[in-house]
Parts: sequence; C-alpha cells; structure tokens
Amino acid sequence: MTSLEDRDMGIFKSGGVVIAVKDSGETSRLADVFTEQYGLIRVKAKGARRPESRFGAATDQLTYIQGVYYMREDENIAGLSAADVIMGFPNIHKDLIKFSYASGLAEVLSANLPAGQPQKVLFNAFLSALKDLEDIDKEIIEKFFWAHLLKFMSLLGYRPEFLICSGCSVGKSSDWMFSVENGRIYCKDCSKSLRDSLFIQLDGGEARILSIFISADRSVLSGLNVSDSQMKTARAVIDAFRKYHTLPENELKSLRFMDQVTKERTES
Repeated sequence: MTSLEDRDMGIFKSGGVVIAVKDSGETSRLADVFTEQYGLIRVKAKGARRPESRFGAATDQLTYIQGVYYMREDENIAGLSAADVIMGFPNIHKDLIKFSYASGLAEVLSANLPAGQPQKVLFNAFLSALKDLEDIDKEIIEKFFWAHLLKFMSLLGYRPEFLICSGCSVGKSSDWMFSVENGRIYCKDCSKSLRDSLFIQLDGGEARILSIFISADRSVLSGLNVSDSQMKTARAVIDAFRKYHTLPENELKSLRFMDQVTKERTES
C-alpha cells in the first residue's frame, strides 16, 4: 500500500474517519482524518463552518466519509475538495457515554498515528469498533472500550504479554507482577531482578482477562464475566501502560469529561 509521501502530489481519494477537529480562522476547520489508504492525514476544510457549506456533517468528529483531497508540494496539510458521509453514527453522537468512549479511542489514534503511513489493519479495527459502539449494549461498553484500547495499542506496536512469566516461562500463577515499563508479566521471584521497574500486582484471573482483552471481539466480551474489582484492575493496568508508552501522557480528555459529568449528575 502506497504511503502519502510516496504518491505524486495532486488530487487523491480515500475513505476515512474524522478523528479530531478544531476551528481554523472564521469559517474553516482543521481535521485529522484516519484514512483507509493513507493512514492519518491532516486536512483543512475551507468554509466548513458556514451554514451553507458543501461539506455538511462530513467534517464532524467520528464521521466516516469518502473524501477527495488535494496536496501541494510545499504544504503538509491536505485540502478537502469534496466529501460524502458514508456513516454518521447517530447513536454514538446522541449518547454521552458512547461518544466519550469513541472519542477516547480516536484521541489515542490522533496522538500516536504516524502521518501519511497506511495502517489498514488498525483502520479496519477502529471502523469495526465504531460500528459496534453504534448499537452496543450498555452493560458491556466499559469492557468494550478498555479491550479495544489495549488492542489498538498492540496494533500500534505496544503488545503486552499476560500469559507466561517473561523470566522463567512459568505459565500458571495466582500471583503475578505486570511491568508497565516492558509490558510483560513476571512471577514474584523473577520480578525481584527488575528492581527499577514499575509493577502492578495481578492475580491469575485478572491476568487471564487482560490476555483475552487483546483479541476479544464483541461476542467474546458479551460472554466474558468480569467483576467490578477485576474491571478496576484491568483499567488501571491498561491506562498505566498507555500513559507510559503512548500519548497523551495524562488522562484522556474525553474520559475526564465523562467522569466529571457523571459526578455532577450523582451529586445533583
């Protein structure tokens, strides 16, 4: 698959998902579009914020579009010439929880994808996740988000190991230590040799759940029993691993916003 750097400058087409947007000037909009053919591209849509804009909802965040782009040799931001909405994901946009989780996945991709480099497997995984989130049951949505965040990190090149001790290769234990630094688990004895590593303690059930999360699809997650304490541990492990290895290094903005809204609703 051709990268954006390898192709000739000029007009090109690709399907893609708008993963981040911000205003530019009085009427335009800048967007990060995760495209199927060229990976992440930075796009300027001139006049997109005008009421009569030809782009309509095509530059809204979390919208799957077919875009026509143009690139000049002296620029590193593509122009958006035309765009049609393929899928608008209305249920995600009208549901705060779904939108926050989908935005969290998009936030990680926007911060870590290399510009102009095809990422077909990751693109398909992200698009599939959005389609699932559109009609997913609320009771599995938290499992779904953290499992997909772990899967996306694996596809970005940061795949952790939760099945065997990386020191002695033992495959069964009720007491594991997960190294946030190198993404591996160790038995208690082997972890002592890594004095400077940041560890999170896991029991056998928690390690098993995390290993399933990496490749689990919607049907597997629906049937996977995860207790509140196991979910809390899984979230802590995945978030610590994400912060250590990828951007952003702090809390995801979308999840921080959702937590704040949930707190305000509880207190009111």
